[in-house]
Order: sequence, then structure tokens, then C-alpha cells
Amino acid sequence: IIHAAVGKNDGEVELNMAQDGARSTTNSIYWIYANKPTAIVKVPQITLDSLVQKHRLNRIDWLKLDVEGAEYDAFLGAEKAIEITRRIYLEVHYKRLEEEIKKILYRSGFVEAVEMFRLNEERAWLYFDKGDSP
Repeated sequence: IIHAAVGKNDGEVELNMAQDGARSTTNSIYWIYANKPTAIVKVPQITLDSLVQKHRLNRIDWLKLDVEGAEYDAFLGAEKAIEITRRIYLEVHYKRLEEEIKKILYRSGFVEAVEMFRLNEERAWLYFDKGDSP
């Protein structure tokens, strides 16, 4: 377990944390729910590429990404990680960024995304595969 946010660069970010005992889905570095009290906590942020380098990874079979709105930024810091990853399962929170994420992944050899579940117009769970998986 690594206690850090994932993003486009290494450093520190502010995490908005729900103070009502709510699920983690109300915690985010990108939004604050207007009707829920939050606390702002500074947390370390790392890139997926930093993790790959630090742990000397040469292959990732499965990458599950559920970062509550930070999906696009996570991929901006994941060039090497994407290159060595075979399958990705992720939640996308913004339709406008869904297409940008698909472009990044298609350029890296992933095949067409499969929509596993769409919560609403803005949020969906997607599956990507490089097509070389056994």
C-alpha cells in the first residue's frame, strides 16, 4: 500500500476529504461536494511512471484506476507504465476527457475500449486490452 495520490507529476496535492463518514467516492483532489463538509489534507502525489521506476517493473498485467476525477492527469504521468501494461480497467468521470484518454491509450497499442458499466452520461467503467493477452 502506498499512501499517495496518483497524478501527472510527483509532489504534493490537496485532497478534499468528506467529514461525514461517507464513502471514498466523495474524496477527491478535483472537487468538493457543496452539500457535504470536507477537510483539506495535503498528501503526496506520485506518477505511475515513478512507481514503475522505483519498483523496477517491466510488465503490468492489470492496472485498475479509480482516482475520482484525476484519470487524465494520472495518464499524463504514465507514459512508461502504459507501455508495459497489458490490460486497464478504469472509471472515467468526465465524458469530455474519456475521448482524450482513449486517444492516449490507442496510441500506446490498446484496442477498442469496452464499456463495462455506465453510471450516467459523465461516468463509466471502461476496459482496455492490448489484444496480446492470453
